[in-house]
This record gives sequence, structure tokens and C-alpha cells, in this order.
Amino acid sequence: MCEQFLKLVQLRRIQHAKVVPTMLSRLLSLPPETRSRYDISSLTHLIHSAAPCPPAVKRAAIDWFGPALWELYGCSESGPITSINATDWLEHPGYVGSPSHGAAVVIAADDDTELPAGQTACVFIKRADYWPDFIYLNQPPPAPGHDHRGRPRPRWVPLPDRPHRRRHHHRRREHLRRRNQGRCQRPPPGRRMSRSSESPTPATWASG
Repeated sequence: MCEQFLKLVQLRRIQHAKVVPTMLSRLLSLPPETRSRYDISSLTHLIHSAAPCPPAVKRAAIDWFGPALWELYGCSESGPITSINATDWLEHPGYVGSPSHGAAVVIAADDDTELPAGQTACVFIKRADYWPDFIYLNQPPPAPGHDHRGRPRPRWVPLPDRPHRRRHHHRRREHLRRRNQGRCQRPPPGRRMSRSSESPTPATWASG
């Protein structure tokens, strides 16, 4: 199956593909002679998300796919929030990039107090402008102007990760680093969602 992916990239001259870290790992497990058999130069964006990617896998994938490799960070409720390209990741290993298209990230303490860069705590994300509203199954919709926890933060969603935010002053950008040191509860308890009837417009966050 992994070799079939390479065959299709070469045959169809595929430019964009979406994978998860496990798929990258399986592709990297192919023998070098198999990998070198196919022309994958048409790939401009090989995007991975949905789970943390081990640094060794990420580095090996960058060595193979080069600047085509991108990483997205987000969730089902929000879609992609941050993105990072291969060059920036090599400068800041473990980071998942910066928000774009109206998305935003807040790192907050358990009492909802926003924390400065350099702290590791709960993460709250604001959906991008193009991402539709949603409601949790069997849960009432949030009050106007509030999030799903009743706070005055419309379009914000709490995540169960505990990332670390770092600010690079020379770039005026903020990067999030994923850490597995504990998890924040993600209320309400229902995990399934019902999206609004609107479909998200085509995203352009990976175009450069």
C-alpha cells in the first residue's frame, strides 16, 4: 500500500496529499531502493496532522520530501489552527507553527487567566474565519457571545493538550510546542458534534 502511494504520486503527478504520522512512518520503512524508484517531485504540499509526529520520523520525512512537508495543528471543532513548514520546524523542532486566517491561541491557567509566552498550560483556540459554527450532540448551543463553557469568548474551543508557547521576537511570530505533560479536560463530555449546514470554504492555509 505504501509503494502504491508513491506510484500514484508519480503517475498522477499529485501535488497535495494529507497523511498522519503513522503513514509517514510506514512510507519511511520502505527500502531505499523502493523509495528511489519513484519520482515524487510533483509534491508541493505533503501535509500531516491528527497526532504528534515523533521527531525522528519528522526529520527523516523532511530529508526525503524536503520543503513539501507541512504540519497542521487543530481539532475537529476548529479545523486547522496553526501550520509550520519544514524550514521553520528544523529551526524549532517540536513546534507546530503559528495561527492564521483569523485563528488564535491562548494559553491559560486552570482559572482561565491568560499566561505569557514561555508557559505550559491549557490551550484555548479560536476557529479560523472560514470554519463553520458547530454544536455538541445532545448539548445546548452556547449563549450568544459565549463559548461552550459559558465564558465570553465566542468561537473559542478548549483542547485537551498542554502545549508550550514560545515567542521569537526576531520574527514577531508565536509557535506552539506540543507536550504530553498532563491533559486538560475538554468539556462538555459529548465527543460527537453536529456541524452547521454550511460547508467550510476551501482553505488556503498551506499555500505558503
